Amino acid sequence: MGPHAELPPPGKVAAPIGRPFPRFLFARSARFRYISVGSMASMGLGGGVVDMTKADVLPAWLPAKAAHKYKGFVAFLTWRMGYLSKQLSLKNAFLVPMFWLKSAVFGRDVSRF
Repeated sequence: MGPHAELPPPGKVAAPIGRPFPRFLFARSARFRYISVGSMASMGLGGGVVDMTKADVLPAWLPAKAAHKYKGFVAFLTWRMGYLSKQLSLKNAFLVPMFWLKSAVFGRDVSRF
């Protein structure tokens, strides 16, 4: 027996287990639609870029006719506020700024990789 003895012949291959997924249980499957919320990047302490020129959804605080590109400290704060808004618990929402403060005062911990 050679290394290719276990491979099935070319063509349709039957599902390895029982019946296929029961689609009749669901009237419609979910449809995927990509919604862009812009691009952000943090570039160290006090620097960053935000580009919302092609965003499908704009934040409520941003006026419709405002410039949609930011850089520097404003972009840095926008990235940080966006990151904080995604925290799932109050504990993390409190601890993350503390870690940011610790890194700003003492530098990054490079003893662990």
